[in-house]
Amino acid sequence: MSGPRVQNTGIPNTYSLAWRLGRAVSIAQQTTSLSSVPERIIAECGGAKSARRVFTGKIRSVESSLTTTAHSVGRVIIERLRDGEIEDAGDRNAGMEWEEVHIPFMNENLAVLGRDDKGEETVRPFPLWDYFPLFDSVITLTRQVLATVPDLIFLLDVSTGEAVGTQEYR
Repeated sequence: MSGPRVQNTGIPNTYSLAWRLGRAVSIAQQTTSLSSVPERIIAECGGAKSARRVFTGKIRSVESSLTTTAHSVGRVIIERLRDGEIEDAGDRNAGMEWEEVHIPFMNENLAVLGRDDKGEETVRPFPLWDYFPLFDSVITLTRQVLATVPDLIFLLDVSTGEAVGTQEYR
């Protein structure tokens, strides 16, 4: 695609942002400072006003299925790291008021829903449940909505510093 065509049809600054994000991850990988990847990505996106680390944890379970139209639909549940598992201060501060987060997806992550350490749900309903029959068992549950589309919601693998796609959730 030619430069003028990108300028006329593309969303401004997305190509350069993607390049800067890739560069930040690459530098962290080359300098073996993978724990700094989230902070580097946040800095490249414009700082705390534009991006944030919502939660730090490990995948506890994944539910997924393919629809008849070949969409991957499901949810991933991520539980908070325990004190012995926390390696850096950024890990300690990210989403520690939540015991776990649920991330529903349909080919991409749709939202981040938090549950606190008392096991209590909040009173804010999440309307996307109405559209996804897979989640019938959790329609009655409500959670604090921490992020939702059109926000870019992604998981980072701490061992590589790279994003984990929905098809790679285990």
